[in-house]
Amino acid sequence: MATVKVSSSKTCANAINYAKNKAVVMNGLNVDPKYAIGQMERVRSVFDKTDGVQAHLFIQSFAPGEVTPQQANDLGVELAKAISEDKSYQVAVYTHNDTNHIHNHLVLNSVDFETGLKYQQSFDVKRVRELSDQICEKHDLSVIYYEQPDRKPISEIKAKEKGHFIWKDELRERITLVLNDPHSVDLESLKLRANDYDLDIRFRGKGVSYAFVDSNGKKRISRGAKLGDNYNLDEIHSSLKYNKTLADKALKEFDLEPINQEIKAKEKQVSTLKKKIEELQPSIKLYRKWENHLYTLSQKRFKFIQFKEKAQNISDIEELTNKVNKNKPVYDNLIKESRNLTFEKDKLMTDISHLRGKRLSIQERARLKNQQLEEGYSMNRVKQLDKEIRSSHQPQTKQRSRGMSR
Repeated sequence: MATVKVSSSKTCANAINYAKNKAVVMNGLNVDPKYAIGQMERVRSVFDKTDGVQAHLFIQSFAPGEVTPQQANDLGVELAKAISEDKSYQVAVYTHNDTNHIHNHLVLNSVDFETGLKYQQSFDVKRVRELSDQICEKHDLSVIYYEQPDRKPISEIKAKEKGHFIWKDELRERITLVLNDPHSVDLESLKLRANDYDLDIRFRGKGVSYAFVDSNGKKRISRGAKLGDNYNLDEIHSSLKYNKTLADKALKEFDLEPINQEIKAKEKQVSTLKKKIEELQPSIKLYRKWENHLYTLSQKRFKFIQFKEKAQNISDIEELTNKVNKNKPVYDNLIKESRNLTFEKDKLMTDISHLRGKRLSIQERARLKNQQLEEGYSMNRVKQLDKEIRSSHQPQTKQRSRGMSR
């Protein structure tokens, strides 16, 4: 899934110019994206609605590496259709790849070109995000966790401006480390990871509270609602869902079962082909034996009476010649079938070799991925401890500075 940011503009032309200039792919709903400025302006003029908000803007961002620019643009057009429903809004979709993630800029003309009614964005933000989630979920894309801005009390903001120690900021940082830990995929694993960061998370009904010992050695407790929107229960579930999606995707990427099954199936086919080839050999060998005998007799290398003892009840040369000629088409077909089966067997053996190589490659990537995750976890832990150590010395330094100034 993708995250969607929503805003509006009183100057549609500026919004389109910005989006169009950096676009690598562009498309539109009820509008030509190349000439969207003029086409949208005409609609607003016809209905005499040129003042106020002229356009509504949606930025739809995708996780790095999940989509190509063209795929992203197609998803943007799909979102534009979902937003418009049965209405006739003009939406230009411009796709950018100038950041670490591909994203769409959707510019929606504020006026319906059939009814002249204005689009009511203020009642639609949540619905648009849900529509984008549904569309991207349908295409098996992951969720990008959407962070809400923190709402801190004015007293806390003022205290921070004065340089006072804010223990809630330390708590927020610690909670963020736990939520961003890739191993935190459900409430149980979240609590386990929280213990690693010396953080106690408690759930009561629809609420959540956090307890820890700050860098001054004082025990602190706070409800999530007091820390800001990013630390309530809903946001925790959103973050865990995002981590779970990435974890499932990683498991799918490194899942060896399909390759193992394919190798097993092909090995079974090879075994069947080998048996078929072996079954053909007695008939092929018998015909070749007849041919060799006939050639030997024609060269008069030994008498027919000597041959008769070896030729399996063939009484004379004429009978042997007839038998060879009669079975020539059968022999040719047997040779052809044997060669085809051998070719098919060799091809399967090559496929099996490639699959085994692919399996080794996936195993190596999985090993490196796990190593990176562990290293990332360790680095987060080291950074946290380093921050705690430095914070623990901060109050003493401030006291000495005040004493010297006196």
